[in-house]
Amino acid sequence: MAHELGHHTFDGQAIVDDLTLADLKNPVEARANGFAAEFLLPEAAVKEWTPQKAWGQSADDIARLALNFGISFEATVWRLLAAGCIDDAKAAIDMREQVDSELRRKLVEGRDEHTDLPAEFISLVEDAYKRKLISKGKRDELLKSEAEEVVG
Repeated sequence: MAHELGHHTFDGQAIVDDLTLADLKNPVEARANGFAAEFLLPEAAVKEWTPQKAWGQSADDIARLALNFGISFEATVWRLLAAGCIDDAKAAIDMREQVDSELRRKLVEGRDEHTDLPAEFISLVEDAYKRKLISKGKRDELLKSEAEEVVG
């Protein structure tokens, strides 16, 4: 959602349904990714966070940072890479299996947690759908948390 908010903020752009790998090299996509990264986990916060070991050596420290900011382990790894704290994202992601069982449980629980979407975001998504800027599938994906609450 933060990536899509970046598109709206900078471009007033329609939300794209499907991206190819080639699109990820597109400067507009890179800017939306950068916005989302800074929005969810500011670089200043990454630089201030002091891990017990070097970032690339401690899966638990990565998990703690992820939990603190409410984002996934993988998103945290990519943010650490962008901030210059690690050199190899794939190796860090592969360390996910080394995360302490209690921390891993909390990470999994976080994925299942309900998120209340801001009314302004819901309104923007509904407006984009009505104006045929996004498909029904993209609308449903973006509003998934709200739909789960209605069904549950």
